[in-house]
Amino acid sequence: CAKRYMDDILMIYAQDPRWDSTQFCHEFKASECYQKPLKLEDGDANTFLETRLFVRGNQFRYKLKNDNESDCKVWRYQHFHSHTPYAQKRALLTARLRKVQQMASDPDMLYQSGLAKVREFQAIRYPIPMLRAACNYLAASTGERTWLNVRDTL
Repeated sequence: CAKRYMDDILMIYAQDPRWDSTQFCHEFKASECYQKPLKLEDGDANTFLETRLFVRGNQFRYKLKNDNESDCKVWRYQHFHSHTPYAQKRALLTARLRKVQQMASDPDMLYQSGLAKVREFQAIRYPIPMLRAACNYLAASTGERTWLNVRDTL
């Protein structure tokens, strides 16, 4: 199975003795599915666009890709003490957490991804009461109780 979004391709295949998956992959990489000057390049393992993919048993799980999960390497947002209006900071926080929920396959992935995103905002000095309030708001507005677990971990 393969899906293409713009110039990105996600391919899932089974290794099975009934067909030569190695040959298939070799032929696909040699194919001319891109017009020059574009070319096929390997992406990060288990990542497609903004999504991290996991396989557990026979089930796909996924969550928002976040390169800052273990430690903050990339700064995407302004520090809380910047001159940005409070309402804009609150809206940014809420929007990012909504995106986390949208990209999570299940409550466990939401918890992991949501906590990582909240910690990212905490690192740039967003106050814990504001982070907790955002989790409360999302739990109430979406009906997803996982946000209460994220809130309680803070």
